[in-house]
Amino acid sequence: MRPGAVSSERESAAQLYKLTRQQHITGESFAMAAQVLLDKWDARGCDPKVLATIRKEVFNIDAPKK
Repeated sequence: MRPGAVSSERESAAQLYKLTRQQHITGESFAMAAQVLLDKWDARGCDPKVLATIRKEVFNIDAPKK
């Protein structure tokens, strides 16, 4: 595991949590907004599988439809 990995993944989870608190985003728009955040953290070096697991298992957010 690279240094700072847990900290980065924790920060990504904090940003997802903030997104869940925004009442005006729902449905597919919500899933897409969550994916944008995960893409950002993926680009910063976080493991995309871990990010996807956090999205689904912790926040119950499905991946956006393609």
